[in-house]
Amino acid sequence: MDLVQAAELETQRVMKSIEVDFPAILIDIPEYKSESDGLALALTDSDIAIKVQAKIPAETANSVNSMKRDMAETLEGIVERCISKANSVNNTELASSVDFSFSYFYFVKKEEAVQRAEAVEKQINDNLLTVFTNIKDTEMTALRAKILKYSTSKEVPIKNRQKKKAGGTDALTISLKKGTGHKNMMAKLLIRKYKKLNPEIAERAGLANKVIVLGKRHNVGSYSVINRSTEEAVLTAVITEVRTSVKKKKVKTVVYQLDGNGMRIFNTHILGKAVLTVVAPGFLNETMTVTFKKNDPNEFVIGLTRVLPK
Repeated sequence: MDLVQAAELETQRVMKSIEVDFPAILIDIPEYKSESDGLALALTDSDIAIKVQAKIPAETANSVNSMKRDMAETLEGIVERCISKANSVNNTELASSVDFSFSYFYFVKKEEAVQRAEAVEKQINDNLLTVFTNIKDTEMTALRAKILKYSTSKEVPIKNRQKKKAGGTDALTISLKKGTGHKNMMAKLLIRKYKKLNPEIAERAGLANKVIVLGKRHNVGSYSVINRSTEEAVLTAVITEVRTSVKKKKVKTVVYQLDGNGMRIFNTHILGKAVLTVVAPGFLNETMTVTFKKNDPNEFVIGLTRVLPK
């Protein structure tokens, strides 16, 4: 799953959340419920496809990724039982407050994944004695341990072949496309109906669509630096990026430090070619030319070769 797909999935969740806050829209607009049901099915299919991507054979997945998957799967199992319990006592509001799927916790950056996991864990704990009585203390203790284990781990960039495996899954592409169709129609129906009657609903529907537009307009991407032999992150690497403008031929040089995962992530980056020079103590210098393209994942992995002792 690439960054553009992740952004689209998030907008689909945002659109579904509107009916949680304004349930009357399911009745006020005759066509809306069928579109909403279609989006719900597409989201379910996307989540299944994401799980398939996550379960990559052990020889190509790093241990930290396994910790993240374990955390997300454990949360999903507990959440499903919490939703069932809350619905059984007609507390639909509480059920909605913890209604999050595997992908909600798994396919985001590490910091956000931990924040989301901790927020849902707290919501469950706050209602453990009153509503979620079917969840044992030992289960919550085990969940907390998995969240802590993942949050304190050192993440390693994913391998090229692993990225290709995840990005090339047709099932996710298809489900996301279906979801986008339903989401766009839902936005149109809400804006048309509530533009004057309830501007807040119309505005939220518009924002749900604008998120993905902004996501496409901005050229997201990332640089990752790894040891070619072990494929572990090289945290000490420094990347010097040189870009030359096509029209004015001006040269711009930027130096990037890496984060704790051995990455430099861009929320926006200028389109076009860039020449990278990567330097790290104990490794041979590496030069690489990359091209940022509109709406592409733009995820570039630079491999370094360790200097052999003489």
